[in-house]
Amino acid sequence: MTASNDPAAAAPGRPTAPAVTTKGRRFCQVWLAALLAVVALVGAINALIDPYLVIGAPRIAGLNAVKPEVETHGQLAKDYVIARVHPVGVLLGDSKVDIGVDPDSPNWPAESRPVFNYGVPGEAVVGVIANLRRAIALGSLRRALVLIELEHFMAPAEADGVQPPELAMTPPSGLQDIRQRASDLLLATLSLDALRASILTVAAQGRPDTWNLSPAGATGEGGFRAMVATDGTAALFLQKDSYLAQRTAHLAAGLSALPGAGLSHLDALADMIALCRRNNITLDLAIAPFHADYLEALDQAGLWPRYEQAKQELTRLVAAEGGDSVRLWDFLGYDAYSTEPVPGASDRGGSTNWFWEPSHFKRVLGEKILATIYRDAAGYGVRLTPDTIGVRLATEAQAKAVYQARINGSRDRLANVARLEPEPR
Repeated sequence: MTASNDPAAAAPGRPTAPAVTTKGRRFCQVWLAALLAVVALVGAINALIDPYLVIGAPRIAGLNAVKPEVETHGQLAKDYVIARVHPVGVLLGDSKVDIGVDPDSPNWPAESRPVFNYGVPGEAVVGVIANLRRAIALGSLRRALVLIELEHFMAPAEADGVQPPELAMTPPSGLQDIRQRASDLLLATLSLDALRASILTVAAQGRPDTWNLSPAGATGEGGFRAMVATDGTAALFLQKDSYLAQRTAHLAAGLSALPGAGLSHLDALADMIALCRRNNITLDLAIAPFHADYLEALDQAGLWPRYEQAKQELTRLVAAEGGDSVRLWDFLGYDAYSTEPVPGASDRGGSTNWFWEPSHFKRVLGEKILATIYRDAAGYGVRLTPDTIGVRLATEAQAKAVYQARINGSRDRLANVARLEPEPR
């Protein structure tokens, strides 16, 4: 007999090709099943903890009741929470609204409740209108309070650098909306970012001072309390003063390059007013308060005339476009609240009553804003109309002169900010 040339015969211990294929297939199946199990476990954990509030999972004390991770996903979280609230009243603006105004305040008119806080950090006028459109689409909205930052309008109109409002606010199509929701769901359940956020959410339970989003959309003040405990009030003021000084200097440079430029975002504000009137929504616009440090930075940058022009133009616009359903309020100026003393650097335990730092007011001052607008409380803020704007500006100029004539901490802090790098919060 001749020797066989069959490799399988020459090596009887080697598995046949079908056997190798079967084992490989089984290994892949086990591996895939394990992978799917891990993915399912991650998704289940993230859905239960719901760190970004996309799923709507129940809040369980000690597990996921506090939601600190929405600090970095505020827009995402609020877009989903508002759909579960179906508010009658809505708060709109940036982080000042988000932290400083309570949607559960007793100062809200009863017919405007429930109220949702749709303030999103960093939001400007165009973004606020987009959020207003989302709120209107729910079908329940009847009242809106929008806190506006005067500086957004003081910028030269020719240098806006933003899309026209009608393009930036185009609502998504049905298919786009489905794709966005699918993307949000994947981010909230199957991403490593969500898993990290879920772990940090569980770890944050029980901490007295941390960021948290309420069921009505408001970010609590715990984050600021933690920063004050760590850095001290004086440090927070000095850091923000440095940032504001650079911001006002940049604005002044832009205006110098475009002398005579008109105000920015007036058309967008007119669109907001028209949108509310078409939908029978009562609108209150309020110029947000800052500490006097900010007003001093504006004045030192030579921006006071622009500041007065912006208030005059907003007053004119609201009077012309608003009818009886739109009011403009002014809470920005030199007053007993904005000129409160700030603890010195050596007083690490010192605190302030009304402001966390120059840009962010405390919720107790937010209560006074609501009381002025909805309870006719006197002593804080002014409603701006063509009949009151002249007196308001004259009173402000006088209060500014009085403040600058006396020893004040604003002057000293602004003199020291040049040595600091800006650290906006």
